Amino acid sequence: MSCRPVSSLQETLLSYLETKECGEVPPGLESQFPGEIPLSSCVCVWKAAAQLKRDRQTG
Repeated sequence: MSCRPVSSLQETLLSYLETKECGEVPPGLESQFPGEIPLSSCVCVWKAAAQLKRDRQTG
């Protein structure tokens, strides 16, 4: 994974998921992920991602 200062959060997250060999990207992640996320929303986005991970592990 490379960290480019011009990469979007979506590109960075998808690249990270690919390096973790998570299998396929969760359905809808690419199409529903906003192009830009304001800094004020980052905590909410992180919590949603953590919940998605928990849901996938339990179910």
